[in-house]
Amino acid sequence: MRAVTSRWTSAIAVLVFSGGICAAAWGSALLNRRMTDIERAQALLNHLKALEARLDSIEEAKEHLDTLETSSPVDLDLIIKDAGLTETVADSESGVSSLDDGWSVITRQIVLSDVILTELDDFAVMCHQARPPWVLTEVSLKSSPFESGRAKATVTLEALRRKSQ
Repeated sequence: MRAVTSRWTSAIAVLVFSGGICAAAWGSALLNRRMTDIERAQALLNHLKALEARLDSIEEAKEHLDTLETSSPVDLDLIIKDAGLTETVADSESGVSSLDDGWSVITRQIVLSDVILTELDDFAVMCHQARPPWVLTEVSLKSSPFESGRAKATVTLEALRRKSQ
């Protein structure tokens, strides 16, 4: 009888041990899935924080623009003239896109046929210092084969304009 009891005890111990191994494996798989879910949630939270920071930055910029006395940017042709680049302007193209809350974006693409690079730099600074500023969004340079320090430049600028109230 003792041998039978010992066998049952051994069998129960093996079953309990096997159950423990199965429970540990199941728990480990569950933990891995939970960790993956937590990592995804953390990545989403980080993304949302970045979007919130960007939105705050946009709101601050918008509040700043609302305080400006002028609602339209300085005429870009005047900045070109002040920078002494009127002789080099080969082409100019414009576009306007409407935004929310009575704002629009003015886009100008200017081709400067043979510009001295330092003058181009001065022009970019003058555009940025205008209020509201013209922002340089794209520039493409093709160096002059004849003279160093000169290039054909295609410049894209954008500025915000508030529609009249």
